[in-house]
Amino acid sequence: ISGIVPAKSGTITFAGEEITNLPPHRIVARGLAQSPEGRMVFSNLTVMENLRMGAYLRNDKEGIAKDLAYIFGIFPRLQERERQTAGTLSGGEQQMLAIGRALMSKPQCLMLDEPSLGIAPLLVKTIFEKIVEINRELGLTILLVEQNANLALEVSHYGYVLETGRIILEDKSAALRENAEVRAAYLGG
Repeated sequence: ISGIVPAKSGTITFAGEEITNLPPHRIVARGLAQSPEGRMVFSNLTVMENLRMGAYLRNDKEGIAKDLAYIFGIFPRLQERERQTAGTLSGGEQQMLAIGRALMSKPQCLMLDEPSLGIAPLLVKTIFEKIVEINRELGLTILLVEQNANLALEVSHYGYVLETGRIILEDKSAALRENAEVRAAYLGG
């Protein structure tokens, strides 16, 4: 979807426009932003420089300042470390930074790929609380890809169960949590 890997078949449509195989910067310009698996922060840049990279297509200084303030409000640890190089942050802090960087593009849809991967359990809880907060406060659509099915279904409104790249079930998250097949296979009984 984000254009980093070319589509082999099919089409991708967002907001009524086909975006299949557009370059990533054009997809971001259309309102899709991704916080990738493994965070992929610019490790030799500071926290602030990483956040500003997320706004590289924007030129509205007041809007950028407002969005920085919002990100520092939901992730105060980033403000405490704004001059620190991103490579020296903990995994959880880097995840906060990756989400913040994606938010700086002012997306209509935020794609989060495995935000719990490699993060201490306490910070996973914090990250997911912030994902819910971002959705609620900004009204932002969030596409969450997460192997921790319990957590994903707890914070989402609607879910898809994928198996070897194919959708095998879809329903409201609450219904999926109660589905016997899902409980047995993905939720530990």
